[in-house]
Amino acid sequence: MKIKMREIRQAHTPLERRLSRRLRHAPSGACLDFEQIVELARRGRRATDYYARMAHVISCPSCRRAYLQARQIIEAQRPSLVRWFKRFRLPITLTFAPATAVAAVVFAVMLWQARTPQTLGEPTVIAATPDLPAGAETLSSRAQPQIAESRLTAPSAPPLNTQEELRRARQLPAFVGSAVAWMQQSVAQLAVRSGEQPKTPWLRLSNPDIESNSAIEPGTVFFQWAPVANATGYQVRLTRADQQEPIAEATLNPAQTRLTLDKPLRPGEYTLTITVLQGEESQTFRREFYVLNAEQQRALRWARENAQQYPLLSAAVLYENDRYTDALRCLERASKEYPNDRLVDQWRKRVKARISQRLAEFEE
Repeated sequence: MKIKMREIRQAHTPLERRLSRRLRHAPSGACLDFEQIVELARRGRRATDYYARMAHVISCPSCRRAYLQARQIIEAQRPSLVRWFKRFRLPITLTFAPATAVAAVVFAVMLWQARTPQTLGEPTVIAATPDLPAGAETLSSRAQPQIAESRLTAPSAPPLNTQEELRRARQLPAFVGSAVAWMQQSVAQLAVRSGEQPKTPWLRLSNPDIESNSAIEPGTVFFQWAPVANATGYQVRLTRADQQEPIAEATLNPAQTRLTLDKPLRPGEYTLTITVLQGEESQTFRREFYVLNAEQQRALRWARENAQQYPLLSAAVLYENDRYTDALRCLERASKEYPNDRLVDQWRKRVKARISQRLAEFEE
């Protein structure tokens, strides 16, 4: 093999030199899928097999391009003090202040001139209306408040199709547009493998719902799972990514399938490990998840409040915040609002594939 490589390096023809460069710069390892690239961009050195995957990303142009795009999207979603200060740049404020003042003066003059013909030359008259019975109202006084109130309280009409709903994302909070872009990029890289049966964990968690979702809301105080056949006991351990000591650790008997915490979980990344004892043998179940922070909770509340009016946009926000089962329910509602729509069908396939992948992401 060394002799062949030496012959290639000493080649003189253009074809031989091109083959030499291709062999020398061949990517190391197999290409990464979308979820592995997202994990690298989001978790950095804490990602699984970080050095091996980054070695491939550095040597593979397509994976490196996808990794840089994912980093840009994630960085755009994080709050930045520098971007906040850019909104208040002094030169721009001083530049537009005189123009704004002139426009205000011109508008006030035009408004005064428009009202002048209606008031000048007219005597001041106190309208002498006939005495009306108690409770009676004129037509104008009864109609105007109702019109004004209807304009304030009437909800906007629901969108007629998926494209119209996606266009309305520009008028909504910024995290909605970034969530739609994230979903579209995820759908574009979806690769459904035919004939592959989804792998389900042998230990089923019932509360909280970290089995199909990667994120949960703050306030969780216990973990519960279904009993395992022939189990003689359970060893449970809950750790936080930024702490060495476990948050909770307990050894339970076969009838105990619940771990209760001393205080609710705070935002951050966690790992739940359950070792099932079966006589002299044992099986270990491990699940990683994280608790939503304040900004992610705000996006989650928006998605739930607007799930009926904007099911597609709400599904994108929920998917971006790793609430896959909630996103799937929104897409089921969207399929009823927009029947036989290709976009809804693509998004449903993406969410279902992510749930199947999440179910298979456990270690034994």
